Amino acid sequence: MASPLTVWSTTADGYVNGNNNVSYSQARSTANTAVSNQYSVQVGQVYAGGYWNCIEGFVSFDTSSVGAGSTVTVATLSLYAKEDSTLTDFTYEARIKDWGASLTTADWASGDPNDAGSLDEYTLVASRSTTPGWSTAAYSALTSGAAFLSNVAQTGTTYLILDSSRHLAGNEVVTYEELDVWASEDGAGTDRDPKLYVEWTEGAGFVGMTVRRPVG
Repeated sequence: MASPLTVWSTTADGYVNGNNNVSYSQARSTANTAVSNQYSVQVGQVYAGGYWNCIEGFVSFDTSSVGAGSTVTVATLSLYAKEDSTLTDFTYEARIKDWGASLTTADWASGDPNDAGSLDEYTLVASRSTTPGWSTAAYSALTSGAAFLSNVAQTGTTYLILDSSRHLAGNEVVTYEELDVWASEDGAGTDRDPKLYVEWTEGAGFVGMTVRRPVG
C-alpha cells in the first residue's frame, strides 16, 4: 500500500439552489443561484416564505498523487456538520460529477429523472442517513460503495455532487429538511473542512518495450 492520503476540499466548493415560488416541480428541476467561497455547503430541501428550495452541494479533492494504474482500496468522504435542520430526514448522497474548477448554476443536476442530466445519471458512491442527527462537534463519515474505489481520479481531481434522496425521489418538501456542513475556507485543510481519505496500491507503471529486428 502506498502512503495513505487525506485531502481537503478546494475553496471552489459550495452549493447550487433551485428556488421557486410557483411550484415544487420547478424548484426540483431548475437552478437559480450558485454559491461558493462561503462557510457552508448546503444540501436538502426547504419550504419557507412561499418558496420551495432544492439544494445540491459540491466538493472536490485533488487526488492526483494516487497515480495512474493504482488500485484504490479505501475511499472515505467525511463531512463536519455546521447546522442540522432536518425536521424531515433523508439519505445524504454523494455522486461522481465533474463540475470543473468553478461552481455555476450549469453544474446543477435536476432531481427529475425525466430530465436530461438528472441526478440518477451520476454514479452514487457514498451515502449516510440524517437519522440519527450528524454531530456538530465531530466529523461524520459517509458509507462508501464499491463504485467509489473505481471513480477516484488517479491523476487529477475527484469531483462530487451531494444531494438529498428526497429531492431525487420527488418527495415534496413541506418544511425544513436541510443539512449544512462546513466548507473549505482556505483550501489548506482545517479541523472542519470536507475531507477525503484514500488508500491505494501503486500500479506497476509503464514498462518500455524493446524492439528486436532480424539480422541479415
